[in-house]
Amino acid sequence: MKPTFRWEATKELSTHLKHNESVVLVGMKRVGISNFLRYFLKTDGFFFVPIDINNLVEAGLYPFWTLTLKRLVDQIIEDGQSDHLKALSKRLFAESIQLQDVFFTFEAVQMIVKELGIEGEHVVLVYMRFDRLSENLTHELFANLQSLKDAGGDGVSFIFTAYRPLGEIAPTVFTTASLSVFARTMYLRPASPADSLILLDSFVSRYEVDLRAKEKQQILEFAGGHAQYLQLALMKYKAVGMDHLADDEEIQSLSEEIYQSLTSEEQEQLAKNKCTSPYLFSSGLVSTTGKLFNSALAHYVAQKHPETVESTEFTRKEQLLFAYMRNNLGSVLERDSIIDAVWPDQAELGVSDWAIDRLISRLRVKLKKTASPYTIHTVVTRGYKMVEDRF
Repeated sequence: MKPTFRWEATKELSTHLKHNESVVLVGMKRVGISNFLRYFLKTDGFFFVPIDINNLVEAGLYPFWTLTLKRLVDQIIEDGQSDHLKALSKRLFAESIQLQDVFFTFEAVQMIVKELGIEGEHVVLVYMRFDRLSENLTHELFANLQSLKDAGGDGVSFIFTAYRPLGEIAPTVFTTASLSVFARTMYLRPASPADSLILLDSFVSRYEVDLRAKEKQQILEFAGGHAQYLQLALMKYKAVGMDHLADDEEIQSLSEEIYQSLTSEEQEQLAKNKCTSPYLFSSGLVSTTGKLFNSALAHYVAQKHPETVESTEFTRKEQLLFAYMRNNLGSVLERDSIIDAVWPDQAELGVSDWAIDRLISRLRVKLKKTASPYTIHTVVTRGYKMVEDRF
């Protein structure tokens, strides 16, 4: 049966994979790539292995290939592969953990991928949020990926999701020449009205919200095909009112996240309404007529350029964060616990690392401006802790 959600994107991505091509799936921040993949990974004919880079506790080749190996083993067990393959993958993973050797771990991944190919599977390793590795992408990792693809022959492909093309994220590693034979770049633009309605209906069902036809239409128009705006609008329109949604703190934060992901030149083009950047059009951030894809982002660009924090008064989210950290003074607070304390109504929607880091940064600035005795320290790979300076 022909899929009904983002059919054109599904067809394009499937065609690339059937031709044994790898793909970099690019879209603006929070546009709905994860929602699309949730549907797409049900496509028949491929052995998909979802690997979320957010699950990496530290950077480096060994953690990267360990995570890849673990997800391979999980998928083999979940998919009900042969007993031989299950036993082999479990043994290799156990040896990898024991040895903690990057070369052995990578070889284990290669071996399992080859075995899957022998059993007739076309393996697709799906690296979600690959751009999170931007500061740790190396020539060695790229060489590993190329080697794995070469070893798998026609039975291995990659999907990388990112908010910018790989050549922009790490230009010294992913050169134009190397990318031309390694992976195709495919943009996922904001969803069409029909696809947005499918997504909205799924949210309405999940959250058990009662919507009239007029309210649905207003939310769809407000979001402009962007998945996160759609979810936030659905959850907040009754409390805030449709006319004031664009001023809501969470929606402003999302607009800021998208805006800050752009280059300074692209930001200037948006502010002057003179857009020439190919990325702005390819990502669907700006339409062919030069208009921003939704009114919320247009409102943000017109009203705010948040490079500095002028007020020293805490916003509601800053107050929640400050109270939580002060109540747990000296303790390391992980990101998940911060989300539960500050965004209790959004844990299921997902809160980006950027939003957490930005909130921490704003609170730090305000604490310093007010000569507060409290300071916030980053605990690498773990989270944050607040301490009180005593003199």
